[in-house]
Amino acid sequence: IPLTIHFIDTPGYGDELELLRSFNAIADEIDNRYEHAFAVENALHRPDFHQRIDVLGVDAVLYFIAPHRFKGIDLEFLKVIQGRTSIIPILAKADTMTEEELSAFRSLVTTKLADAKIKYYRGPFAVISAPVYLENVTTPEGESSKLNSGRKYPWGVAESENEKHSQLPALRRCLVLDGLSDLQASTQEFYEEFRCKKLRYKRGLIGILRRIGVSVAQALLLSRLMIRFQGGGE
Repeated sequence: IPLTIHFIDTPGYGDELELLRSFNAIADEIDNRYEHAFAVENALHRPDFHQRIDVLGVDAVLYFIAPHRFKGIDLEFLKVIQGRTSIIPILAKADTMTEEELSAFRSLVTTKLADAKIKYYRGPFAVISAPVYLENVTTPEGESSKLNSGRKYPWGVAESENEKHSQLPALRRCLVLDGLSDLQASTQEFYEEFRCKKLRYKRGLIGILRRIGVSVAQALLLSRLMIRFQGGGE
């Protein structure tokens, strides 16, 4: 089955002195995608169901957490995007922690998320994401090379694709196999909540305009302009 995946990077995240601007930029990006889906759905000539699904919001945010550092500011950002998309926490550079450190850090992250009442889809996933390198392999036919990914150390290699070292394969399965339908269903639910808010706002605005003597046609036009000016967020 053909599958198209779009990754949206966030270069410059956290560089702002006022971090709230970074938070709002990402939240606005998600909301703008719902805004676009809302406009497509309410167009005179609507595309079919599958095409409408393609224009929905962001199915998941992969939030990378630095080793040994899970701060209050991380929780504040996750609170901003919660309710807009599915959250998947990721423990980055898992190979820089011992097994005991990784276990303790995972427990710390899950406890803090629970205390902050932040819901997440699955995880946290502890991953190693490292450059690809050539590995010499000895086979019965002789020595050859194969591509691998991981980080080399004096004592060996921490392999990204080895599930004894990294949960990167599990994360991939979550995103494109066993979790894909759940994530898309959750995105549909988030969109429906967004859509209901938009409709309630529009009806309330029309009611106010009608009470002050504006005609139905004028009220509809003004409500569309106000919603467009308001953008995706409320």
